Amino acid sequence: MMVQAQKELKMSVGERVEDLHCNGFPPGVVLTAGERAQIAAWTARFEECCHKEAELLAMSDQDMVATAYGVMADYARSMM
Repeated sequence: MMVQAQKELKMSVGERVEDLHCNGFPPGVVLTAGERAQIAAWTARFEECCHKEAELLAMSDQDMVATAYGVMADYARSMM
């Protein structure tokens, strides 16, 4: 578990969202309150996000990560 925690600290919020969305949540893994707060704040700042930070925080871990990934993808598409 210590290796996982060290790996997480080296990831940006976007990398963590992508990792969880694309690779799935490992069994038994839940986001910490700090991770949830970071992901919600990071996601809500995008123009492409139609949710407020509080709405993101009210979602399940999986739904919030899926929403964050979708916002990130929409942002990337808009840059093309």
